[in-house]
Amino acid sequence: MHIIIFRPTSHLKGSWLFNTLLRLDRFIYWFAPSLAMLMGVAGVALCFFSWQQRLILTGGAGLVLLLLAGGLVMLWSNYDWWLFKLSPQKGLNIPLK
Repeated sequence: MHIIIFRPTSHLKGSWLFNTLLRLDRFIYWFAPSLAMLMGVAGVALCFFSWQQRLILTGGAGLVLLLLAGGLVMLWSNYDWWLFKLSPQKGLNIPLK
């Protein structure tokens, strides 16, 4: 696991989504995997319970939890890419040939 070098300050440049991701970097790196696993297990349990009891709304809630867990895993695994894509484009020092 690596540590991100961005440090939030009071006057950040960029969009509100970029600033939010910068402020949540420690949470995303440290707690997102365990939260996603917990949400996934709860979603599977709700889906199984709704299948046994034939409850449609509970199954929908389980499916929503599974989708949210998948989205959180995708955010966690591609966090650096999202920061790069949402960062302010002026002043980037990227040598292109």
